[in-house]
Amino acid sequence: MTITGLQTGKSVELALSIHSKVTRLFKPETLNKINTLAKIQDRFKNLK
Repeated sequence: MTITGLQTGKSVELALSIHSKVTRLFKPETLNKINTLAKIQDRFKNLK
């Protein structure tokens, strides 16, 4: 199954719109906490 450029563009637009909605929902402090948690999880993955 091949993905055309149009489909790729639409999925990128969708991802960006979801991201902007999420950014509006969460306060910057909350996003920073989420990012920190993600970084900690990545470190634990690397340790295993």
